[in-house]
Amino acid sequence: MHRRRDRLKAATRTLHEQVEAQIESAGCLHDLAGYGRFLSAMHRFHACAEQALSTAARRGLAPGWRRPASA
Repeated sequence: MHRRRDRLKAATRTLHEQVEAQIESAGCLHDLAGYGRFLSAMHRFHACAEQALSTAARRGLAPGWRRPASA
């Protein structure tokens, strides 16, 4: 039986591949400085997304959301 994460990953595979292709074609990962900018952007995105999901969960809008153990 597939876990929720596996189902979500399968359902969004094409979208992730498109985003990864755009990142690659933009040259974001061709050097250390670009990779650093990419990591910083991903950190900002995840921090905002986790905050929004936590807020939504407190308001009963995101059932099942739990804050990641690493947060």
